[in-house]
Amino acid sequence: MTVQEKSNKQLMELLNEWYEKIRLYHVKEAKQTYLQVKESLKVIETDPYLSFYYSLLDFRYKVLVDGVSITKNSFKNIEKFPNIEEDFLFLAYYYHFFKAIHFTIIANYTEAKTHYEKAERLLIDIPDEIDQAEFEYRFSTYCYQSYQPFEAIQHVVKAKKIYLNHVGYEINTALCDNVFGLTCIDLREFEKAEECLNTVIDVFNKHNEEHLLCLQCIS
Repeated sequence: MTVQEKSNKQLMELLNEWYEKIRLYHVKEAKQTYLQVKESLKVIETDPYLSFYYSLLDFRYKVLVDGVSITKNSFKNIEKFPNIEEDFLFLAYYYHFFKAIHFTIIANYTEAKTHYEKAERLLIDIPDEIDQAEFEYRFSTYCYQSYQPFEAIQHVVKAKKIYLNHVGYEINTALCDNVFGLTCIDLREFEKAEECLNTVIDVFNKHNEEHLLCLQCIS
């Protein structure tokens, strides 16, 4: 292995670690890892694959820490990469998945659905079960925001079932409860909604991630 290959491998591991913190919704830890990534940004930008991966994660990180700032131009840096599916096949899933998240946030539900469908077709090649859970959770938020309450419940239940089979995903499980609770409000199941949302608050407080209370409907 050359020095360059070894360096790229280490940077890939750092980016994977960053995504893991993001995916766990550990905001403080994600911020710390982000600072480490920034220190290596000049090197990352010399490699097209690493640069594309970084751009994807940078968008996803912004959704986590400052979802209210997401605009229609927030995916612009990612779109500058040509031939995504040809040159970055493994990352094509994340491209479509994150783009679906982007369109959901800016309330372009037609485009969001298109990219969720494309991501779902690529998901079968992603071996990580947590990615499957994240997809189901995110799709449930799309269903909730686009006024499809029964579909939202169906998908968020799938997501929660997967998260419960893994250690360390209490925040993710709470986010599933949040979608379930909000959907129950729409369905006028107020007692069930209150129970779910109180559980969400307790979990966020327990993990010192109270700021997620302001972001839970967005990120």
